[in-house]
Amino acid sequence: MSNEKNYTGGNTNITQSESIKTEAELLQKITELVSEYHDYEAPRIRSDGDIIVSLNSDLKRNRQALHSLADAVQLMMDRDKPKRYR
Repeated sequence: MSNEKNYTGGNTNITQSESIKTEAELLQKITELVSEYHDYEAPRIRSDGDIIVSLNSDLKRNRQALHSLADAVQLMMDRDKPKRYR
């Protein structure tokens, strides 16, 4: 028996070193895929094991600005509507 602890994730037969190797392979494949899409940043692994693929920060700001503009225009149009009295 080796000194490696068994990984208690989905498959209990996978050792911790095998899990790290599998995680690295997955991250490499995702990185290759994401590199084809310039709107996304390189993937990263969080401490809890989640893999994050973020939208480019400039695109996020632009989308938020457009959303804010759309909200402002909608608010102005709603204020311009004639009020109905009952």
